[in-house]
Parts: sequence; C-alpha cells; structure tokens
Amino acid sequence: LIAVAPPVDRYEFASVKMSSKPKFIVHGERDELISLRMVRHFYAQLEEPKELVEIDKANHLFDGQASEVGDALVDLLEDFSCRTR
Repeated sequence: LIAVAPPVDRYEFASVKMSSKPKFIVHGERDELISLRMVRHFYAQLEEPKELVEIDKANHLFDGQASEVGDALVDLLEDFSCRTR
C-alpha cells in the first residue's frame, strides 16, 4: 500500500491497520488538511512492515515539492525490493 497524504481523519482504515502487507506513507509536514500529528497516530497503529516519510515544509498538495514525493517513493520501493531478494 502506498498512501500520499492519506485522509486518516475521514476514514478508519481498519483493514489497512490489520494488514501484514507493506505500507508506505508519505505526508507533508505542513499539511493544512490532515495534520501530521493525526498521520503519526494512524501510523503508530499499523502492523509492520511500514514506513512513514515526512516531507519538510510540504503542504497537502506538495506544491513545488512533487519531486521530493517521487524521490521518497523510489527510495522506499528500492529499500523494500532489496529486503525481499
């Protein structure tokens, strides 16, 4: 599962919380719609394996920082693929 700025304040995501599949979350430090605090709380409830990347100074739409989101996803996927070989 890859989630970018997930709406954790609007949905429970019970099946995601219980899943043993890898979960990658990317969130902006200054997200004005879904607070980073709420995402951290949600992340703490997830089963391993999981990874949270916080993009410094990014808002909900990652204005001007979309390449950082792409880089984070590439890094996450590369790290995961190395562990499964």
